Amino acid sequence: MTFAATSKRVSIYCSFALLTMVGCQGDPAGPGSPGGPAPTAADAKPVTFPQTTETTVADAATPPKAGAAVVKVYEDRMYGKTEVRDDDYLRHADPVSPTGWTPWHHRARPHNWTGPMTYESSVGGSWTAKVVSVDQGNRTVTLQGPSGRSEMFEVGPKVQRLNEVKAGDDLTIAWTATLHGELRAPTPAETADPIKAYGLVDRASSDASPAAASGTALRVVTTVDAVDLTAMTVTLKGPLGNRIDVRAKSPENIRKIRVGDTIVATYSQGVAVSLTKNP
Repeated sequence: MTFAATSKRVSIYCSFALLTMVGCQGDPAGPGSPGGPAPTAADAKPVTFPQTTETTVADAATPPKAGAAVVKVYEDRMYGKTEVRDDDYLRHADPVSPTGWTPWHHRARPHNWTGPMTYESSVGGSWTAKVVSVDQGNRTVTLQGPSGRSEMFEVGPKVQRLNEVKAGDDLTIAWTATLHGELRAPTPAETADPIKAYGLVDRASSDASPAAASGTALRVVTTVDAVDLTAMTVTLKGPLGNRIDVRAKSPENIRKIRVGDTIVATYSQGVAVSLTKNP
């Protein structure tokens, strides 16, 4: 993980914090490293689906069945938690969505349903440490990073299988941070509650190696306060009057934005920890 990537993540987080006055914490050490934030899924890459207010996107060739029931729930290797109905429609967990899920859609349908104009910036990385020692009584773990530096960490009560962690095991921490914006009118629920936080926690089953993932998402309804075509920036104003500047990526899209437009912005971050048992 490079310092540039870490700095970019901090910049995204701190800028978004200005819209909600939730505060900002520096992260010079990087996620998962001593002094950095808690650990997200090694190998996992963030998947963001086009957002829509529809709960079901019907396929003309295979329309959804009334009263269809969920017959399978599993962890898709690419999309994460997935539910499948008996009419062959499925949906994926999506922390960016206000509902926590993508719309139901036929499995043969690609993920390109019509949605609003969007902007997204993501960063991520991973870090692996060696378990040096574990104090079960005091719930502390001493980890040694790739540089050889060791540091002790307190383990909170949410970690339920600390007794399975032993010296010599490898602990892999992966993380992602994403800022997602949609140029669209807010839903009635978003208008009534313009700042909302979401959270999720998932753990491996008892017959698998200890692993856990957690994530948070903060959704804010913002208003376009200014558009600078020369600098390629858009100034967003949050519900509390705070303002931030976001750099646009597409000259064509920034010309479609007007002062007074509504952009629904969501900042999400996730952390996953997995344990590799070594002999």
